[in-house]
Amino acid sequence: MRHLFVVAHPDDEVLGAGAFIYDAAKRGDEIGVMVLNTCDTTRYEDDRTKIVKDLLESHKILGIKHYYGCEYLDSNFHNADHREMVQKIEAVIREFLPDTIFTQSPGDINTDHYWTAATCMEAFRLWQRGREQIKPIKALYLMEVQSSTDWALNPAIKVFQPNTFIPVSSQAVDAKIAALGMYENVIRPVPHPRSEEALRSLPVLRGAQCGSQYAEAFECVFRKVDV
Repeated sequence: MRHLFVVAHPDDEVLGAGAFIYDAAKRGDEIGVMVLNTCDTTRYEDDRTKIVKDLLESHKILGIKHYYGCEYLDSNFHNADHREMVQKIEAVIREFLPDTIFTQSPGDINTDHYWTAATCMEAFRLWQRGREQIKPIKALYLMEVQSSTDWALNPAIKVFQPNTFIPVSSQAVDAKIAALGMYENVIRPVPHPRSEEALRSLPVLRGAQCGSQYAEAFECVFRKVDV
């Protein structure tokens, strides 16, 4: 299986699915990650290039072998060229040929996550348009990102509603924490939602909801089943 993650910022794929990624890579699945913003202006003020170095170290821990980066400005995706962003995601889909795609929840409080989801959903239809021969994609999933998805406060916007629970190993949870630890200022002190305690607690909760010790939860918005 080939899984493509289209995310707004470095660390979003780890927060949303780091344990799943680790287990999937261990069993031989290929993981691709496309990050639309790799020039974070709120961190790494002393060295803007260091965030990509930390991203690649994080990917090594999780077993991610395919990385695609863009430099859209953080907190400014709403001013970006929407069609260009869609076309860049389409280009990665053509190159990586995923079986499944994971992206942000459009209900997140972070508007970059909304625009990432919106453009990814448009690009996702590439294989259905009939303009070219391309491998069909089996499923599209939305992820939850602690300190963003859980802070979705606008009652007019549909919030993340998990309907797919994937059991993960304890080693995968440890790897997720270690991968996040590669970044500056991602893991915060208690009671922040990205404290190590909270990051370990969510897989326990999601596991309890599906009868497993640990799990990560996703919202499946498209699934193609061959019968």
